[in-house]
Amino acid sequence: MSATVMSSRAVRVAVALVPEHSQMVQVLLCELLRIAGLTGGVVFETQTCSSDGRPVPASNGRIIGVDAALGEIVRPDAVIVCASYHPYDHLDRGLIAKLREFERHGALIGGLDTGTLVLAEAGLLDGRRATLHWDEIALARKQYPGVVFTGALVEQAPRRLTGCGSLGTIDFASALIAVLAGQAVADAVMDLTIHGRNESKLAMANPALAAAVTLMSENIDAPLSVSDIARQVNLSTRQLTRIFEREFGRGPGRFYQDMRLDHARDLVLRTRFSLSDIALSTGFASASWFSRAFRARFSQSPSQARSTGHSIPAFTHATKRGNR
Repeated sequence: MSATVMSSRAVRVAVALVPEHSQMVQVLLCELLRIAGLTGGVVFETQTCSSDGRPVPASNGRIIGVDAALGEIVRPDAVIVCASYHPYDHLDRGLIAKLREFERHGALIGGLDTGTLVLAEAGLLDGRRATLHWDEIALARKQYPGVVFTGALVEQAPRRLTGCGSLGTIDFASALIAVLAGQAVADAVMDLTIHGRNESKLAMANPALAAAVTLMSENIDAPLSVSDIARQVNLSTRQLTRIFEREFGRGPGRFYQDMRLDHARDLVLRTRFSLSDIALSTGFASASWFSRAFRARFSQSPSQARSTGHSIPAFTHATKRGNR
């Protein structure tokens, strides 16, 4: 990602907090930016903000005070949106409008956890790769087909940065610092926090295994064959099977199907999409096959899960894409 290192003046970063955001993500990001300012040569001015300047409830129930309303932020170098639970309930027209304005004035726009969905709703990710919390990827792909959602920890594009949140916030902060202040500063921060550079946060010692899991997560709706996955990660099918059985206690085919079913269950509980649509969007050719597999994994049918779970209304955009 190309960017001009802004080391001759203070770097202004606005962290926009959305209701039910993760306080852990907020604290990690702000603390790592603070540490970056201790390395010398660059001063980070980080402000937390909300749409209206009022305190924001975090997902843990705490009420988080902010420094300013988003509209009071003046010419930030970067604006990072932090969101987490029930992101579609908290889409805010004012926040979306300000993000577009800041983007027009040259700011880097970023999203952490489900904050990425706010950027997608604002039309700021169309035609780009992006990432967000992995539980939300399947639904996000349906809502925003113009965005290439991946299972990566961090995705970078010109003046865009998205991260999956949780402990992946450390990787996001490192990438943000590298863009705003240079790789040397980012490396210094990672050294100070004993994080280690370029280590896989998937806790997978085998890079081929990590690549295989990524391929699976990026192909939920149109599953690849195990042999095709093995070929793409330069292993034989037998080698790939042995690695999965050793690391996960199940073969790649079963692991892949379980991953798709987990995504399907999320759609069953969180949306009102038809079960046949959910079956197709998670790679099951028929509703009956989907129902049998779902029952085998969760000990209840999809319809039973929906009737006893906590579903939410079908999503409608806060702003119509044709009327932006």
